[in-house]
Amino acid sequence: MKATKAHQPLPDHDAELENDAVWSLLEQGTQAEPSPQFTQNTLRAARLQNEKTTTSWWQKIFTPKPIIALGVTGLAAFAITLSLPNQTDTPNDLSSPSNPPSIAEVSEDWDDLEDALASELLSDAAENPSLLTDQQIVALLY
Repeated sequence: MKATKAHQPLPDHDAELENDAVWSLLEQGTQAEPSPQFTQNTLRAARLQNEKTTTSWWQKIFTPKPIIALGVTGLAAFAITLSLPNQTDTPNDLSSPSNPPSIAEVSEDWDDLEDALASELLSDAAENPSLLTDQQIVALLY
């Protein structure tokens, strides 16, 4: 871009516009007067246009984006379901009702469970002495 020198006059844009053909045509045209209800008609048209562009919730569901998202989600869920291992294998002694566990086996399992619970409670009481009273600790020990 050329820098203007101090002795060069700046171009006169107003003079160029006076000689412009577009301005000459605009001057020859007639001035249009708006109708008395121009403002009301314009606002009504804007309201109607806004009402046409708003859609209800059920129309939004059937647009392409939600349908594609739902399809991809369903396909992913189906693929995950197929890829998971089959969990139908169960121990033999629980699956057959004709072979129930004996009372001795159940009582041994129950005793093991009680011992595990007592040891956990005692270890928690060792960390926080206010957790159990003295009588509860003695009951757990004996």
